Amino acid sequence: MRTEREYSAKHARGSILIPYGEKSLKALDFDSKLDSFGGIAKLDKAQPIVFFCNGAECWKSYKASKVARESGFTSVFWLRGGMPEWTAENLPTNP
Repeated sequence: MRTEREYSAKHARGSILIPYGEKSLKALDFDSKLDSFGGIAKLDKAQPIVFFCNGAECWKSYKASKVARESGFTSVFWLRGGMPEWTAENLPTNP
């Protein structure tokens, strides 16, 4: 969900970049039709997927996880703490 620049600087090992274009309100009842998330078509609905961005203040990963569930993905996870939490836990990153 992070930008290409952020992803290039550091990302979770094995992750792929799938940006979420956010134009909707930062709210639980956001209107996903206002946003763009075309990369979701690249993903396998039967595989587990984890969405995260730059921390709890970022809404893009929450929105992406909700859109994925509504689109028929069966195993969706949201890492609320995002890349900061991933790094704090010393989980593998690239580069």
